[in-house]
Amino acid sequence: MSSKAGANTSELALGFCLGTVMTIAFSLMTWGSVPTPRRLLFSLVVMFLCAIYPMWCAANGAAGKFFKAKRSAVIALRCIALLAPAVCTTLWGRELWPKPPLIEMRISPSGFPLSIPPHSLVSILRIHPYIALTDSTDFLLKDSNDSGKEFFWPSQQEIDSKSPDDHETVYRVEVTNHSPETLVSGKLSFQLQYGPGASTGCMPSADSVKREDVVLMPQLDPGKSLEFYAINQSDLCAWLIPPGIATIRMMNDETERQVPLTFDKNPLYNSGAPSFMPTKIKWEGLPKTPGPHYQIQRITH
Repeated sequence: MSSKAGANTSELALGFCLGTVMTIAFSLMTWGSVPTPRRLLFSLVVMFLCAIYPMWCAANGAAGKFFKAKRSAVIALRCIALLAPAVCTTLWGRELWPKPPLIEMRISPSGFPLSIPPHSLVSILRIHPYIALTDSTDFLLKDSNDSGKEFFWPSQQEIDSKSPDDHETVYRVEVTNHSPETLVSGKLSFQLQYGPGASTGCMPSADSVKREDVVLMPQLDPGKSLEFYAINQSDLCAWLIPPGIATIRMMNDETERQVPLTFDKNPLYNSGAPSFMPTKIKWEGLPKTPGPHYQIQRITH
């Protein structure tokens, strides 16, 4: 009588386990667009716990039927019974685990002065040891053209302050959301290094000054990009070291997370960080001391 009751108990537990697994699997496939890591981990833990008792009963039944309840066989089968649901849930979790968002960064040389086409806005990262960009707000310089004709940045007076033979280095930075999900917000922490220039060019040294600029990413729908230009406004050589990771929050994320950045196959990345020669322009309104110097945040034509 007891063996029959045990068999009924095992069948009941197995049925409960299968029903729970099917319910959780259905929920994962229909609840929201993409299962979040936290929700998926919780579901897999519940599935594993539901599978323990049926597998334990099955091991006891097999041990009693085939091995006449030998202690060593019972222990071995119980271990296998516990290992089986752990392996199954782990393998299934690896298949369902959301892939990290694909965020690509592209850095390429650009021309000087910067062109601002009609009815457009250009963002500029001003590289200077006394100008620091923090994660509190968007401190990129904005130059907007609301007219119907093309304008240029910087001002003509600043452009004329350098010799026509002097070259100003400008890089265009583009960060694209290649994920099928909307990027709500993000941060990019660029490392900056400054050093004195020489007749042979710019070479990093041990006494170089190091800074950090945080560029905030706005909401980016799938396939959309953040674009800005970087230019050195200091009389020092400068190196712009791009981050290897981005701190982002996607539409289905509850909190921020860090994901690796993907770089395009540009030979520029193989040659090291983008470097800037000292500027030859007499810039207007540059800070004289370190601190939050953001006198001009938006220029409107």
